[in-house]
Amino acid sequence: ARRKRGWGAIGSPVCISEILFRGSHVSVLALYSRSDGFTAWAHCLGGYDTATFLEHIAVLIKAVMKPYPGADSVLCLDNCRIHHAEELKLRRMCAKEGAHLIFLAPYCPID
Repeated sequence: ARRKRGWGAIGSPVCISEILFRGSHVSVLALYSRSDGFTAWAHCLGGYDTATFLEHIAVLIKAVMKPYPGADSVLCLDNCRIHHAEELKLRRMCAKEGAHLIFLAPYCPID
C-alpha cells in the first residue's frame, strides 16, 4: 500500500519518492554458534530447493559440526518445509559427524 498523505508546504502537493530495487534474489544459509557467532554460510541465487539445500548443508555440516556433547555439536532447525523434506538424510549427515539434529517446537501463539 502506497502512502497517500504526508507533511508538506500548505497548498502544495506532497512529493513522495520511493527507491525501488528489483535485482537478483539471494538466499543465505548460515550456521550460528553460541560461542563464535556466524561460523559458516552458503548462498544461492533465487530460493533454495531441496536438492540445493541438502548439497549446501552437507558441506556446512562436514566443515563445522563436532561430536556430541562438545561445542558445535547440535544442529537446530526451524520447521520450514524444506528442512523436513529429507529429514532422514539430514539426520544421517549429522550422525556421521557425531552431532545431533533437533527441530524447534512448532509456533503456538497464545491468545
